Amino acid sequence: MQKGKLYSLEALTADPQATRNTVLFACLTAIGIPPEPALCGEYVEKVDGAPRSVTVWRLRERSLCGKYGAEEAIKLFSDPEFAVKQPEHPLAYLKSGFENYFRAVAFVKDQGPIVVRRRGKKIALITRHTDEARRARILDELNK
Repeated sequence: MQKGKLYSLEALTADPQATRNTVLFACLTAIGIPPEPALCGEYVEKVDGAPRSVTVWRLRERSLCGKYGAEEAIKLFSDPEFAVKQPEHPLAYLKSGFENYFRAVAFVKDQGPIVVRRRGKKIALITRHTDEARRARILDELNK
């Protein structure tokens, strides 16, 4: 284990995908800040007599190239204006990519299933947001 300061990202969940700190961890490691693998993972501790799971990610102080510090990168990532202020920073690209990913997932969940109707070479796609009048027109066109 490397000596020096370690930075911890924690979440009160055993599911690493349920915390945005896992996204932050992925971004920091992508810009070269190494994790301390022996100290990362799920920890279980007793709180008021009941077990509580915590996902913990621990990172070293600086990137391997020495260009990025964990503390500074964590602060940048937490700044909602960071990607606008420093769009060419590698962390800004990563943060924007993950934000786009979460928006895409939310869009698909909100969109709901799309009903596909086929007739010959014609295809009709109907979402749950399609009003009844439009749905009737679409199906009428399909049946022509």
